[in-house]
Amino acid sequence: MNGEIMSLAPQSAPTLPNGRELPKILQNKKVLIVVGGGVLIGLGLFAVIMFGKPDDFASPTPQGGTAEDDMVVNPLNGVKLPLSEREKVLGRRPIVVMVGNNVDARPPSNISKADLVYEAVAEGGITRFMPVFLSQEPDKVGPVRSIRAYFLYWVMELGDAMVMHDGWSSSPVFEASAIDLIDTYQVRSLFRGGLYGYRDTSRDAPNNEYISLTVAREHGNNLGWEGVRDFTYWKFKEDKNKLYDLKPTAADINIVFWTPGDYESRWLYDPEKNLYLKSTGGVPHMDLETGQQLSATNVIVQFAKETSVNDEKNHLLYDNVGSGDGLVFIDGKAIQATWVKNDIRSRTMFYDLDGEEIKFNRGVIWISVVPDRNKDQVTFN
Repeated sequence: MNGEIMSLAPQSAPTLPNGRELPKILQNKKVLIVVGGGVLIGLGLFAVIMFGKPDDFASPTPQGGTAEDDMVVNPLNGVKLPLSEREKVLGRRPIVVMVGNNVDARPPSNISKADLVYEAVAEGGITRFMPVFLSQEPDKVGPVRSIRAYFLYWVMELGDAMVMHDGWSSSPVFEASAIDLIDTYQVRSLFRGGLYGYRDTSRDAPNNEYISLTVAREHGNNLGWEGVRDFTYWKFKEDKNKLYDLKPTAADINIVFWTPGDYESRWLYDPEKNLYLKSTGGVPHMDLETGQQLSATNVIVQFAKETSVNDEKNHLLYDNVGSGDGLVFIDGKAIQATWVKNDIRSRTMFYDLDGEEIKFNRGVIWISVVPDRNKDQVTFN
């Protein structure tokens, strides 16, 4: 498996080679770097030291005005919930899971219950999902796979979310080495903190590892990761407010990340429900546990420069810090957009070509990250 650690056994703490130059984005910043020397005894102790709850990373109470009309608003996707759900969506940090999307990994389990989903190529044109959970925490999510470095930049912009994965990309090139980024930025990696999934014997490895988010939450709390850190919220509108009615129609969206075939993504708009239904490789993409077709209220295509670092595993990099072009699909319409992410922890923001922040509909948001060389491979009508 390219760049993956498939063992469920604990891994030893890595070191950064002496003399390695930090990337420019790290220079002049206060960061924690683990270097050689000494051995920490006990995984639990290591996890608390590395990934504990420093004051500048966590606040004990929810932040920001998020109550509307005696409702509470999910900060990830704008969905209004009863005030009884306040602690659930404002008093705890999100949980992110890396989920495989190779053909043998389908159908996935319970990603239809995520509030926000990222999809990007992991290797060889094969995409991987990164669902983000806050309002629901199902007991089976997966199949769990390894994490690539660039996914961590999205994790870090979500209030220091906890992330579950099995393995990571490791590279002599710092920017492509997920394990080095996890340690340097103190990312709340549940796997690094000693949590491992369980195997479903009805499926073949490596596509048979799953995690209970209830177990994940408890494990994170035991590591001292309770509480939340505030992050920038996107803007939302009501479905009936057709802000983008004059934009081009987009009832049929086709996204080719690399080449047509098994990982080609198609979204068909359902005007009655005002959402998009996903197919992959020409087949409706179903959720194994719910029996539902994957869907989203908002579909975003984020174009980013993709490069290969030419290491032993040919790991990829996506320039997702900075700015670039995009497309946002809402209400069956297409909005030409730009995205901006000012630094590693800043939220990625989306604007129309007039510079106005885009207002999303309340509901699931799906972000497909496509190499900017393939802009012409994203079509709609």
